[in-house]
Amino acid sequence: MGGNHMSLTRRRLLGSGTAIAVTGFLGARLRPAHAGVTPGRPFEGQEVNVLSVQASQFAAHEQRTAEFEELTKVDMAGGIRANKLDGVVIDDDEAKLTGKWTGGAGLKGFIGTQYQYGRTGDARFNFEIPGAGNWDVRMSWQPHENRSSKTKVQVIIDGEIAEETVVNQRKAGELKYGFHSLLKQDFTKGQKGSVVILTEGADGNVAIDAVQLLKSE
Repeated sequence: MGGNHMSLTRRRLLGSGTAIAVTGFLGARLRPAHAGVTPGRPFEGQEVNVLSVQASQFAAHEQRTAEFEELTKVDMAGGIRANKLDGVVIDDDEAKLTGKWTGGAGLKGFIGTQYQYGRTGDARFNFEIPGAGNWDVRMSWQPHENRSSKTKVQVIIDGEIAEETVVNQRKAGELKYGFHSLLKQDFTKGQKGSVVILTEGADGNVAIDAVQLLKSE
């Protein structure tokens, strides 16, 4: 019974209009049927290397993924790439921190690879103005109901407090990518400053993500 079934199956395969030859594990080839072709033998000009096709498809997929990420400026982890944004961007991993801060990535749309939050200490984002002109100093955070609604923020220019404000981090920043404008003013090239985010007086978690310097048009 087994032998008859095998012979019948073989006859059906050979009579189906397609011949398949396997020449080693890495040498698999598919050939369309052609009149006069002996089953199991190559048909010149019609061979398709399966591995080459798969490699080509994978490369095309990688290209489409890269184009998508470039278009959206979002990597596959959910973060917005800092080097794709305009102006100067200082991410939270460059900030000088005191106290205890915890990294997170659950709230999508953050800059870089993560954001951070804490209830003690402060975060200082140092920067240097790359060219003379009017610059907008901004900060971003991920809003959440457990955030502080009265987070204190200072903008320090040349060692002096140029701006001091309070932000509600339970709401998103009003600008693109969740940024919030802290200060707009004229700067000279090379001026140094800092954005300092404090936990003192906060009524929830203080969140930090990035600081952006964007030159006014």
